[in-house]
Amino acid sequence: MTKKKRLVLILDDLKEIHVLLENSLSKNGIEVQGVTNISELKVKLAEGIKPDAIVIDAYLPMDGKERGGVNAAAIIRKDKQFVNVPILFYSNYTVYIKANKDTVENWARVRSLLGGLDIKEENIVDKNFEINSKGEQIINIETVDVLADKIIKAIK
Repeated sequence: MTKKKRLVLILDDLKEIHVLLENSLSKNGIEVQGVTNISELKVKLAEGIKPDAIVIDAYLPMDGKERGGVNAAAIIRKDKQFVNVPILFYSNYTVYIKANKDTVENWARVRSLLGGLDIKEENIVDKNFEINSKGEQIINIETVDVLADKIIKAIK
């Protein structure tokens, strides 16, 4: 009997993240599919994708607004087939989320946006990007490895 290959869906506007995670996770027999915006996410969901985990940039831009990733998680959680699929948030702004998770007003707002989903601290990973002299983001490979390890733990 062949073991089912695990699938991770990544929602991040930076395709470099998709490639880096695919390189890391494929070594563990995990397939990666990536989307860069909520419109592409909706198409994948409509096509019937069945991910074992979903990784979302929590502050993915959406129509010029911040926190598009939080809205994406709410869209995912509204579909009953994804209620038990682990969602991992990945962002430069996770420090803000962690710092405000105990602030009743902010936490209630985040939970409300997620349809009551409780974000576990272990499911929040910092991108830890650096900015070079040209203003370009430099991805921290160690951070990708940390995220890959958390994904592997979440789908086992």
